[in-house]
Amino acid sequence: MTTFTATFSTGETITRKSDNAYAFAWAIVRIADGKIEKSGFSADRANAAKAAQGQMWSPVSARDKKNPALRRHHAGLAEMRGFASVAEMHAQWDADAAAHNAARRIEIVSIA
Repeated sequence: MTTFTATFSTGETITRKSDNAYAFAWAIVRIADGKIEKSGFSADRANAAKAAQGQMWSPVSARDKKNPALRRHHAGLAEMRGFASVAEMHAQWDADAAAHNAARRIEIVSIA
């Protein structure tokens, strides 16, 4: 087993022991205080970026907005949560995701 260590610009260090070969580490960093919320290791930069992006909040997809079963479920949620419509609830969720992601950044570092 090899020990992999990565240090981010915040000074925080993460370590992992594994038989896999890692070349990069990624982190989701809260901009306000520099705290790392999530982090991980990856074999290449593209997969590191994909893994980190997958941890960010995403807006409601167009596919989900059209899905009949999900629309029925969301209609019930919208009513229960006091929204005038499903579209209004989706707009709020999209705005929440955008605000959440704007307050965070992805950092990818090479492991030496």
